Amino acid sequence: ASSPSPSPSPSPSPSPAMGEDCEDLLAPLGDEYLFRACPSYIAVQACRAPMQDRLHQNSQANLCPFQSGAAAGENWCPVRGFLAPGGCTGYVGTGGDENTDCDRGANEFAQAFMRNARSNSDRRSCAVVTAVMAHEGGFAPTAKSWDMFCDGSNTGAVGLFQYDFASGLDPMPSGVDAQFEQFFRTPPVGPTIDGLANFWMSCNPRVPGANPAPMSYYTDIAVPACLAAGAPEDQKRPAEMGCRFEGDTSPNPSPSPSPSPSPSPSPSPASSPSPSPSPSPSPSPSSSPSPSPSPAGVCSDCLRGSPGTLCQNPSDKVCWDFVGGICPGGTVLCDGTGPSPSPSPSPSPTPTPTPDGQISYCANYWADINPGPGMCVPCNANTPCQNGRARRGASE
Repeated sequence: ASSPSPSPSPSPSPSPAMGEDCEDLLAPLGDEYLFRACPSYIAVQACRAPMQDRLHQNSQANLCPFQSGAAAGENWCPVRGFLAPGGCTGYVGTGGDENTDCDRGANEFAQAFMRNARSNSDRRSCAVVTAVMAHEGGFAPTAKSWDMFCDGSNTGAVGLFQYDFASGLDPMPSGVDAQFEQFFRTPPVGPTIDGLANFWMSCNPRVPGANPAPMSYYTDIAVPACLAAGAPEDQKRPAEMGCRFEGDTSPNPSPSPSPSPSPSPSPSPASSPSPSPSPSPSPSPSSSPSPSPSPAGVCSDCLRGSPGTLCQNPSDKVCWDFVGGICPGGTVLCDGTGPSPSPSPSPSPTPTPTPDGQISYCANYWADINPGPGMCVPCNANTPCQNGRARRGASE
């Protein structure tokens, strides 16, 4: 089925500085670490298989030594390990965890956030993002998610932002500077600040078992750290960025940012692990349905003849309406600056048959980890597959 081009895959980042490339830093098989020092980037094709081999040799291997390489910084929090469902040991930072006393990581994160923020809107987002990442990486650049290859898949997330192999970023940023650069990337490619609610489950849990960040992370940890780092006092509330924090009783206004349609939710420092997210915003048809986002305004610069007005593909400016209450894969929610009222969300359209008459499905992350047509997202003119992913027949 014809569809607008999905958001382009990020072009390869410049080669990291000597000594920070993942291939050069791989630890010997059986070592307590996957890398002798923390790399800035992980080249997926070159390093994912060696990482898997090392975890098969030592299921308790940590990502890399504390404060080493691209994770240097004396104020970042250390990690604590826990047994993952697949048999490996996951590691999450101790910042924000009531069972530890690491209270310096939030300040370090907020300072780095403010150094990298590009606009006043970004700066007003500091507290929400800091709270989300307290729940994700626990302010530890050496964090390694619980699902790192343990179940035989190619997924797993690393670092402060928990960028995930399933997000399609190659090389995948793993170091502190590289992860912040990706988070504030313009135009948005993959998981960025513009898609906080669609990429980070601790902001907006959308699958069974995913845990949201508690509101106490926002009020007690993130807001003080951001204000100390020079952020504006009128910090956005979680709901303004599409987040549904546990214990948040504030009204749910229309979102001011423009979320786009996975790092991965890492285990909560204070609760049980949650599953990895999808790089597509479309939920599994058989999972608990996601709530529709708050109404948003129309796009201000849609390509003439676009079939919709609510969500836009950044690469070609084609606009679409909601599919199943959310933006189609490869598009971002518009910020309400368009000239006309927002229409009601469109219902999910019927999948378009391929030339042989078979309905196709996007081979997105749901299909990767839950094979079967019930777990795939219909692929049609209003639901482009993300990142050039293949389509699958219903029988696959």
